[in-house]
Amino acid sequence: MNLLCILPLSVCSHPEDWRFVQSVGGLELAAKSVSEGVWSLAVRANVSGLEEITAKPTVVNSALICESTTASVEGSDIYLTINTGVVRDGYTRLCPSANLGKVDPGNYQVLYRSPNGESQALGQVTLSSSNSRQGQRP
Repeated sequence: MNLLCILPLSVCSHPEDWRFVQSVGGLELAAKSVSEGVWSLAVRANVSGLEEITAKPTVVNSALICESTTASVEGSDIYLTINTGVVRDGYTRLCPSANLGKVDPGNYQVLYRSPNGESQALGQVTLSSSNSRQGQRP
């Protein structure tokens, strides 16, 4: 079934489950950075299905973009979810960094959270003032 979104495009954003992420090539953690106390965590993910990142892609998407990578910090866990939408100017198939906000220093487990609440471990990051340089690896 094909659906046409006639609402504002931001309303048409769709959180993706882990199965989708694996089908388009996977996701891995990239650099973390901090600016004025606000942390961000870059990810490598491409919703087109044209790039193998952590899994061999099994689908190709020509009409999807990665609109956002949302983050939720809960205790010592960081949950990430990618949100897709329809192709439009100003967006790309590569997923942007997740904004973590102002987070206490410490060790964090990073997980992918599907819309149904299931999670998949992605790795660990340490956030501290000693590793707050732009572009440092997780």
